[in-house]
Amino acid sequence: MSEEATPVDMKAATQAVLAGQSLADHLGLPQDLTRVLYAAAVGHYEAERYPQAIQTLMQLTPLDARMPDAWALMGNCMMKEGRFPEALEAWSVALHLNPSYSAALQVARTALALQDRVTAAVALMAMRKHGTTPEHRAAFLEVGEALMALPA
Repeated sequence: MSEEATPVDMKAATQAVLAGQSLADHLGLPQDLTRVLYAAAVGHYEAERYPQAIQTLMQLTPLDARMPDAWALMGNCMMKEGRFPEALEAWSVALHLNPSYSAALQVARTALALQDRVTAAVALMAMRKHGTTPEHRAAFLEVGEALMALPA
């Protein structure tokens, strides 16, 4: 894999997700390519090579923008790099693709930190829907109180 990744328009990749499109499918690329790129990104992340993981994910997400795990990993990498608005965007895509409690909690907390009321509210609704344990319910209440405390 080369050291330099081709720049990717995150907004365009996000729109592909919302439209249910996959560039890899459109181009007839094998699914193995996306699996190899994802595995490489996970390896970089686990080795704390966050810039390399981001580069790899930037190659992967345009090929198949419908992989929630890739978007969640992108958010984690962006967070580790201190790129919180971009992390929020990636986690929001992951939440859209596969609503889960953990993704909703990540989105809600990051949105609260960035004072993004709308995104926090959307994530709070997903937390409510997917929260199943007493700990989930406690975190839901905590996030709800924090959302209400944000300045209007």
